[in-house]
Amino acid sequence: MEPEQAHENPAERELFETIKATYAFALEPEQHAMVKELRSHLSTIPPGERAALIDAVESAIGQNIEGEEFDL
Repeated sequence: MEPEQAHENPAERELFETIKATYAFALEPEQHAMVKELRSHLSTIPPGERAALIDAVESAIGQNIEGEEFDL
């Protein structure tokens, strides 16, 4: 028998999936807010999924500006 797993909160799953789909397009302050949300909330999302997304968002922080050229 497998131990009973906690049921995911559908609202938390929706927020998690939204962060997952949009973090690469967000500005750095929003990316930091996403990491904070993932660390502090979304407790019904499996820890491994949250940790992987936190790593991805942290890796993306600042990347959306580095590749852009600005015409001045």
